[in-house]
Amino acid sequence: MQEPLRIPVVAFVGALLVGCLLGAAAAVAWAATLGITGWSFVAPAVSSSLRCTCVRDVITVQTPSQARATLTLMAVQANTAWQDTGVRVSRGETVRIAYVCGRWCPWSGFCLDARGCVGVDPAVCSPNPDDAANLIAALHASLIARIAENPAFPVGHAVTFQAAHDGMLQLRINDRRVEDNSGAIVVLVATGACASDGR
Repeated sequence: MQEPLRIPVVAFVGALLVGCLLGAAAAVAWAATLGITGWSFVAPAVSSSLRCTCVRDVITVQTPSQARATLTLMAVQANTAWQDTGVRVSRGETVRIAYVCGRWCPWSGFCLDARGCVGVDPAVCSPNPDDAANLIAALHASLIARIAENPAFPVGHAVTFQAAHDGMLQLRINDRRVEDNSGAIVVLVATGACASDGR
């Protein structure tokens, strides 16, 4: 039996991000040079202002500790409600969601990262988490998540948590009205050993 590949977790993430910048074909070639298998590519359902061809790439790796880990890189669109990550989590499983790059706009000409309305003029974008424009009590236009149809929770730039439910992990912008939004952000979802590692 062939011994599992033993390279740092950072190399996996680096391979994924570099692959995104070089395009889907280069990403597959990059992963192949590392001996990584289980690569899948899903084309975007809607157009994005991001110039990135690998909108959702899933890579399953074997860490030095012999534990399994899954890394998912995807774009979350601002003008779409709940979006499946393709990651099905189990109750008690450790999951990490982290903002990577990109900006989305809750209205034309005003764009933010995954933190939402923080450090901006409160007269322009309310920092009140209980504002009526918010889907949940969190900063407006911040990244939020839920598991299946269960209650949503804030993510912002990053969050690590233990899943309280079984189901598909979903992401979206914290904005009740998405039809006037534009742009997208790139998010990395880690499960298994990569999430538990806390890095």
